[in-house]
Amino acid sequence: TTTTTDDAVPLLEQLLEDFDDDEEEEEDVVVISCGGCGEEVDVSKNRVMAMGKIFHRQCFTCASCKKIFDNALYYIRDEGAYCDECEQRKRDDEALVCAGCNEKILEGGYTEANDNNYHPGCFKCCDCGTLLG
Repeated sequence: TTTTTDDAVPLLEQLLEDFDDDEEEEEDVVVISCGGCGEEVDVSKNRVMAMGKIFHRQCFTCASCKKIFDNALYYIRDEGAYCDECEQRKRDDEALVCAGCNEKILEGGYTEANDNNYHPGCFKCCDCGTLLG
């Protein structure tokens, strides 16, 4: 087919309009920053969504030991993510100490009396040793 100059003008105008529309669409592209390093995240590649943020897979790490999370198991504490090992260590470090046996209270309930904490089996009468807990 042959195109005359008169036919080409509307075609050229339509092409320019389409080009301008493409440029406008590119301006609307949202850049997502990594919640770890702050760099741009390509959402089409390997990435992690956690704690309301998007991370490069290598940037989503334990706040304590810095290991990359290989699985989906993590604990959120103090605005950070912790692996199972570090979370258990933190729980052990923060555990209450029983005033009766001087061991940490890691599981089960406890009794609080006179600003002291006791395992249920350690809360006893000071005079006769009868279990009170």
